[in-house]
Amino acid sequence: HEHALRALRCEPVVESAEKRYENVVASAVLRAVFPQAATRRAFLKSVGAATALAAVSQFFPLKTATEAFAEAGAPEKKDLKVGFIPITCATPIIMAAPLGFYAKAGLNVEVVKTAGWAVIRDKTINKEYDASHMLAPMPIAISLGL
Repeated sequence: HEHALRALRCEPVVESAEKRYENVVASAVLRAVFPQAATRRAFLKSVGAATALAAVSQFFPLKTATEAFAEAGAPEKKDLKVGFIPITCATPIIMAAPLGFYAKAGLNVEVVKTAGWAVIRDKTINKEYDASHMLAPMPIAISLGL
């Protein structure tokens, strides 16, 4: 009832990080065991979520998987150079710096405005950029040597 009351007052339901990790792991495991959505839903409907998770935990260590998933390791590389083309879809890359998202993740990111897609491609291939904004087909073309 608490969730319903919060919803009526338009208050967000705040879940602990541990509970979110448990839910993500449980969902992933159930999707792996029952890849077909209809089968998964029918199973959950027939036995209930708690029983389903108890059954799955007999052969898969849900607790261990949750703990492993929840471990926040340090970034492999903190100083990054990210290239972008100044178009609308690059907004999240550009705005993450002034909004503090990179810093919150422990990253020092230099966002570099780049002249064109070919320059982005070349600088990425030559490892001048650690990451870059690309059109969806570009990584495929690069991997094919095009």
